[in-house]
Amino acid sequence: MHLSRLVASLYAARVPRSSPERFDASFYRRFYIDPRTRVVTRAEMARRADLVAAFVRHGELRVRTILDVGCGLGLMRAALRRHFPRARYTGLEPSPYLCERYGWQQGSAADFESPRPFDLVICYDVLQYLTAREAAAALRNLATTYPYETHDDNEVALRSDPQQIAGALRTEIQARLDKAGVEVIEARISHLAYAPEIANAMLRRQQASAIIAARTQIVEGAVSMVDMALEQLARKQVIELDEERKAAMVSNLLVVLCGEQEAQPVLNTGSLYT
Repeated sequence: MHLSRLVASLYAARVPRSSPERFDASFYRRFYIDPRTRVVTRAEMARRADLVAAFVRHGELRVRTILDVGCGLGLMRAALRRHFPRARYTGLEPSPYLCERYGWQQGSAADFESPRPFDLVICYDVLQYLTAREAAAALRNLATTYPYETHDDNEVALRSDPQQIAGALRTEIQARLDKAGVEVIEARISHLAYAPEIANAMLRRQQASAIIAARTQIVEGAVSMVDMALEQLARKQVIELDEERKAAMVSNLLVVLCGEQEAQPVLNTGSLYT
């Protein structure tokens, strides 16, 4: 069985759980039959079937078998048969109620296996129910495999290596959807955040890292300026300093350049040795 390409977008939100028993008579009466509460009409579903058929004709594809995954009440069945009168239609539905009422084949895209391929596979408004737990499991596995961030340049982390993580996530999801014939061409993590339990600790860690990086840059600049000052004094022969005076000068310059507060001038009325 071959499905059209699927783009999987994952969001950091609570994943809804569903079961076949949830899709009972009351569910379909509320969302598909009752004019006051239904979310879609037969006419709308027929137009979607027309769109699918137009796409197939544009690609000049031959359709002899159709698999409608999560077909529900079969609202696209009549329109599809009108466009492809010689095609064999198979409705796949996890709901025991619908399978008994309409004669659909019971199963879901997560575990359905077919001995033969289908020319056209339709999976409309279904994946939010079928792939949520698989995607969540893949995310949990990634979270335990890769750290959020790292100080080692050779280690892959969720925050610093989004492309590599996206590839690993796609592989995880693909492995879980292979049985359904779904091809995942892209998967990304759209949002990353610290868990509340560690947010304060990680914030302090970030602040410490920023302070260390700033201090390192300040010290490197100060040492460079001191070295330049000593070099120019010696080259221009402004003053001749022995090692002890050089050490005192270096110490004073580093205090001035690296200190957080402005330096307070001190007037020395004696000499360095008194």
